[in-house]
Amino acid sequence: MPITSRRSTSTAADARRGAAGGQRGVTLVEVIVAVVVFALLVLTFFKSLLLVRDANAMMESHNRVNTQCQHILNRLANDVASSIRLYPDGPEGHALLGILEGVSAERLAGSLLPVLLPDGIVEKDPETDRATGNCLLFLQAESPYAYRADGSPEETLRVDVYRVVAVYLTRKDGVAGPLAEVPGGLDLVVFRSVALLDRAQVDAVADPAERERLLRLAREERHLAWLFDVRRPVLEALAGFSAEGVIEPTPPDPYEIPEDPVRAGRSLFAHSTISVATNGTPDHFGVARFAQRTSEEEGFPHGFEARVTGGSGARQVLLHLTLVHEARPSRKLAYADLNTMAVSRDF
Repeated sequence: MPITSRRSTSTAADARRGAAGGQRGVTLVEVIVAVVVFALLVLTFFKSLLLVRDANAMMESHNRVNTQCQHILNRLANDVASSIRLYPDGPEGHALLGILEGVSAERLAGSLLPVLLPDGIVEKDPETDRATGNCLLFLQAESPYAYRADGSPEETLRVDVYRVVAVYLTRKDGVAGPLAEVPGGLDLVVFRSVALLDRAQVDAVADPAERERLLRLAREERHLAWLFDVRRPVLEALAGFSAEGVIEPTPPDPYEIPEDPVRAGRSLFAHSTISVATNGTPDHFGVARFAQRTSEEEGFPHGFEARVTGGSGARQVLLHLTLVHEARPSRKLAYADLNTMAVSRDF
């Protein structure tokens, strides 16, 4: 009868137990732990993606609003530099604003022209003495009209041509309610009038027939139809003339300077989601850097400020602009807060 050792019997039993253990699988607790860990990893991954997306959108929004702000300031500075007369806060400035077609009805209530400071400096207004404004008004020089007198082709007469330019704030479409409760929603608009011939230079042509010929050719060649005398009070300075070159004997009715339908650029914003900041933005956005904030009427100054200093030979015009842009989809606000300085002369 064969004899079996205990060692060989033990080894066979261990082998059977190991085989059985390998076929056992995993427990429910192990499955739940694995699923939870995997879900946390997926959640962390997608949360990181969302954070990266929002950060990229915010950076893009910041770059866009700063580029737009700088572009607008450069454009305004170029316009101001070509002006021949700035109209500060005062009777003449108010009168001229009042006769620009449609401006009074559209301009934000409470808007103010800057006060001229011949000896002033760039600083924040004291609480009791305002100098900063939030709209601009000036005459811009155009190419003069060159005219050769009849019977004297060698003699060329040049008559100055101007446009009235007004820069002001208005509400964007659909923005209602108190502006102090919203961070943006304002548009910066440029009004450009029709071209105006210098009335004093036209009157200087002594021969009535020659004057009529000058005006008739100006109408035919440059489509000019209006005269403006910068030496007269605003409410006496405007006149029209006919296609035959005859100056109208009575003031226009209504007495207003039309907007140029061709050069009516209106809004300065290329992106509809960008707007001028309101008094409702936080202090660090930069609104009211030079003026004192007020809540009278629709508020002042909001995100556009202008200061005019210096004498007539070299006026310095400081322009400060604060824009806001809502980054999507986070809906966080990116903003730009920039200044520029333009130099102009009054002739």
